[in-house]
This record gives sequence, C-alpha cells and structure tokens, in this order.
Amino acid sequence: MLTKLQEYENRKADLIATTGHQEPQYVPVMLDVISWPIAYQKKKTADLIKDADLMVRTFTKTLREIYCDCITSAGIPYPLVALNILGGKGYFISEDEVTIQHTQNCTMEAEEYGELIRDTENFILNILPKRKFSNLNGSDNENYAVLKNAIMAFSKHMEAAGKLSAALQNELGVVAVCGGRTKAACDTMFDRIRGFRETIFDMKRKPDELLTALEHVFEVYGNPGLEKLRENGSTVPFPFTACHAVPFIRKSDFEKFWWPTYKKVVDPIIAEGGRIFMKSEGRCGHILDVLKDCPKSSFILQLDMEDDPYKVYEKIGDHATIACGITTNQLKCLSKQECLDIAKKAIDTFAPGGGFIFTTDKPLISENDVNPENLFAVYQFAHEYGKY
Repeated sequence: MLTKLQEYENRKADLIATTGHQEPQYVPVMLDVISWPIAYQKKKTADLIKDADLMVRTFTKTLREIYCDCITSAGIPYPLVALNILGGKGYFISEDEVTIQHTQNCTMEAEEYGELIRDTENFILNILPKRKFSNLNGSDNENYAVLKNAIMAFSKHMEAAGKLSAALQNELGVVAVCGGRTKAACDTMFDRIRGFRETIFDMKRKPDELLTALEHVFEVYGNPGLEKLRENGSTVPFPFTACHAVPFIRKSDFEKFWWPTYKKVVDPIIAEGGRIFMKSEGRCGHILDVLKDCPKSSFILQLDMEDDPYKVYEKIGDHATIACGITTNQLKCLSKQECLDIAKKAIDTFAPGGGFIFTTDKPLISENDVNPENLFAVYQFAHEYGKY
C-alpha cells in the first residue's frame, strides 16, 4: 500500500504528464472549492477564521469523503480579520454565515491618471490604501498600531493556510494546483484601482492614459508567479491566473488592453519551463486564438459552462490542457446516472493523449451548489474510469 507521500508524488507526476500532453497513469481529478466544505460540514466561516485547527479539520474531513487527486486551493482565501482591522469593506461574510462576498469599489478617479502614471508605486502604496482602508487615516502612531495588528492577523492567516497545505499533502496526498498569482495588469485595474465599470469606460474614453497606466502597473506589481516557480523548483503548483476582465470585454479590447502586459508576465514563466493555470471565469473565446501562438503545453485552461468544451477541445486541445468534465448545474439538477454518462463522455473524448484534467466548471461555494451524492459518485467514477 502506498504512503500518502507516495500518492502525492504519483498525483503530481500525473499532473506534470497530462499538462505536457503525455498520458499519465490516471486522469487527474481536481476539486474546485472555496467555502462549500464549510457549508457541507455545517460550520461558520467566522469560527474558522479564528481557529486554524477547526479550519483544517473542516476541509480535511470533507476531502476524506470525496475522491480527488488535486485541488485548486483550500481554506479561507481572504485575510478577513486583517482586512477588518484595516477598516476594509471589500470583503464580508454573507447572511448564510458561510460564503464571502466581494464588493466593487473605485479608489481612483478618472482625472488621476496623470498622478498614477507619474509615480505609480507611491500612488499604489501610499494613496490607495488610505482610500480602501478607513483605519489608516489617523495619526502616524495610530496608523502604525493598526498596521502592526493587521500584520499580526495576516501572519496568523498565512500560518493557518500553511497548516492546511501541510495536511493536504501529508495526511491526504492531495496536490494543490495553484501557486503564485500571475495577473494581467488590466485585471489589477479592474480589481484594485479603477473598478469594473470605470475601467470599461476608460477603454473607450481614456484609452491612451489607460494603456500607459497598464505598463506602469505591470512594472510595479512584478511577477509573483515567476518568483514562486523559482522558489518551488517544480512545474507544480502552477502559476495561477483568474481571467476577471476577459469575459466582459470585446476581442479588440482584449487584444489591446489585456493581453500585451499579460504576455510580458507569462513569457518568462514559459521560458523557464512553467505552465500557467487559467480560470476562464466566463466565456473565454478571446483567449483561444492567442494561446495557439504560445508554445505547446504552456497553459491549462479551466472552462466555464458558457464555453462548449467539445468545441474548445477541437480548437486547442492538442495545444493547451483543458480542465472540465461536468458543470455544477449538472451535478445539482441531473440524476446520478445522467451525471455519470456526462463524465464518461468527457473522459472518452478528452483523455486520450493527455492534456486533460477532470473537474467542474466553477468552484463550489454554497451548500446548494451541487447534490453531494452526485458529486461523490462522479468523482469516484472519474478516477476509476480515468485509468489509462
């Protein structure tokens, strides 16, 4: 019988093989969850963020009930306690006491592009935080105390994440797929600086200022994905991109505003043997053409239900790995046999030759996202049927 460490190494080897378009021993079966394990175990997020051991038990207990080789990420994704200390309002726990919501906010006005471009680092590090975090607008001593407490809370958050990561590897043999963030400067503008609506407006009203700002933002934020790749010394975990803006912009805007600075981020990662995991988070049609221009086996693309995986496979299946198989809606609404048939068709179609990871189209967040019985049955089947 294999030890958990041996299982971990075998699963990691399968991920490396399939994302290199070689046939692994098994089709990797990937669980994509955020807060669903908390709901499934009848816990509350507010309790987990204060108790690292409870968080580890909650997630590992769930993963012991479902077969999976790998997981996108696990635990509480946001340092909620630290953000609350700072006075941030961007993330909050929903009324269901489980899910976490994100509110869009614009922290930079349209007329401030000149200031952002003149001294991007100062604008991002010294001006924006005071707008985002209400508790950083006191005296120097007060701000210092707030920052000190927030840093301590953030350290506890990272310590809890480390405990869970160790448990996944050592107790369950489960591989964490996503590593350092690999973010497009355009998404940074969407998420952190101008907000969703305003960035869309700027593409039409201030295109030149936006393009210049994107270059400066790219320089300031650097390349955490490349740094993490070098730190790990391994292809897995993969540098990770969530395509926030892509589903909402036209192809011409994607090619003009999103792709150029993103390509500057991913090119050195690919040159050093890295492979980038992309969550499409909506229709990803814009991405398919540009991925064909990148070296083969450089990208893993997790497909959203808005894209037909069979059409995507025909277009780029021999060039990029696709992560798909079944949707959360299917797992929620269809019978067990219908779900098993869908999984079988996906494996029959996508698995030959590698380049395939079996997973859902979206992360599981709330209690009613899926029928657990269907989820458990499909994932066990995908593992057994996915043997090469």
